[in-house]
Amino acid sequence: MKKIRVGIVGLGNQALRHLSALTTFDEIEISAVCDINQNSLKRVLDMFRVTSHYTDYQEMAEKSDVDCVFIATKPDETHSKVTNVFLENNKHVFCEKPMATKMSDAESMVENARKNGKILMIGYNRRYMPVFQRARQEFEKPNQIDVCIAEMCGEKTILRGLNANYVHIIDVLRWFCGEPLKVQASAKYVDPDYEETIVASIEFDSGARGVYVSNSKGGGYVEHVTIYGSSKTAQIDTPSATFRNLKGGAYQPATITSFITDSWRDLSYRFGFLQEDRHFIECIKTGEKPLTSGEDSLKTLQLVNSIYAQCKLKLI
Repeated sequence: MKKIRVGIVGLGNQALRHLSALTTFDEIEISAVCDINQNSLKRVLDMFRVTSHYTDYQEMAEKSDVDCVFIATKPDETHSKVTNVFLENNKHVFCEKPMATKMSDAESMVENARKNGKILMIGYNRRYMPVFQRARQEFEKPNQIDVCIAEMCGEKTILRGLNANYVHIIDVLRWFCGEPLKVQASAKYVDPDYEETIVASIEFDSGARGVYVSNSKGGGYVEHVTIYGSSKTAQIDTPSATFRNLKGGAYQPATITSFITDSWRDLSYRFGFLQEDRHFIECIKTGEKPLTSGEDSLKTLQLVNSIYAQCKLKLI
């Protein structure tokens, strides 16, 4: 069977995660990589077997033989431009989050994928993590959930933090609870482009209620999701990739083990990178729409904008 030819654009640490996962798949080959930084290029070329390399993504899109490409460029506003160039050159695209820094750019990505008949997938890895998949087994339908509380905290403010990073748990709230009907939110900040705290209450079409909390002065990385409903509770801690399940007044055994032995691949598995890459490749093979498709990801960005609007912050 002919191998799927894969390209990577933007060769930072996130690209290394994808490359390390992809090179374990028998049906793919790394056909091309691209970065304007020669040191980043050299590091990847020293670590992986790669057919060709570029410093210009436009040239790579037009000249390379890749079937699909992973976009992991910096800064974030480059995602949409690079994605659209590859879609217009008939390549399937996996784009890291944030999908885009402007809603109009995100919409153009979805339209380009539709027009060219190509798959567009966005890297919301939480949906592919075993702990979140395990919680979905407990709450298969949004109407089983009464309340979902999602918290994410860090040590410093980042530019448009809700869209740049905290969007992960906004996407989790949608995935568990459905589509939002009503949003109330407030924010605390010195510079409106660097929000320090956002708290939101969300009513979903399933009847579930969601609570979102983000803070940039938490003293370290914190990410918790707690789900209540149907006489049970699910608790997820992302940094430790642990899951607890409360039923009948007692916590139930919920060991989630990896089938992988070496430490890096185990980390990749626990944080869903291996599974999201596998899912993307399978979607290319079958034509199936990705779980985190461009169309679905637009809905997550719409919820981001609803929160920004309530906080009287600039929309994306």
